[in-house]
Amino acid sequence: MIEGLPPPLPVSSRTWTFRAAEPDAGDGRRSPDVDLVHAWMHEPHVERWWHEAWPRQKWAEVVHAFRATKHALHTLPVLALSESMGAVAFLQVYRVPLDRVRPFYSYEEHDLGVHIAIGDEAKTNRKLGRSILRDTCLGLFAADPECRRVVAEPDADNVMSVRAFEAAGFRSEYTIELPEKTGLLMAFPRGEADSPLRRPAVSEAAP
Repeated sequence: MIEGLPPPLPVSSRTWTFRAAEPDAGDGRRSPDVDLVHAWMHEPHVERWWHEAWPRQKWAEVVHAFRATKHALHTLPVLALSESMGAVAFLQVYRVPLDRVRPFYSYEEHDLGVHIAIGDEAKTNRKLGRSILRDTCLGLFAADPECRRVVAEPDADNVMSVRAFEAAGFRSEYTIELPEKTGLLMAFPRGEADSPLRRPAVSEAAP
């Protein structure tokens, strides 16, 4: 396990700028990033799949936890922005060895995972998700040369999301059962030798 290192921020591309979402300030000033993520999570097309239409205070706590507590070693909250459209998507970059997905395949120490939500429904169905996801993965490979793959586990019933991941270059592996969904485990490999994923042996999967 990589000791004491949070997930890396993807290196920005010519199309997309990636920056970490900022928590509320210690003096009580509200973070516009928290306001934005909170609003996006209440959009019906996001809430349907994320199930995180929480009060703003809870989102403030989540962003703070991911930026300033031990939970920062697990997940980095990220905004994807373009020069012409501003903030378009909310991403969560996570370390697989600390995540609930780890029992489902034989992961490597530097494996990373990603979740994505495009907040404005008017920006869906415009091929933006695939562009953001591809540049996110390439940006993560640039940020961590030892990362061999980026995984994802969208809801298997979320056809639009699965298609976006596939169009970005993710390969569908197999379904996995999570508490709130049947996820489709997918992987964006650095090279051909890094795919397909290997299911864990029984001894590896045991807690």
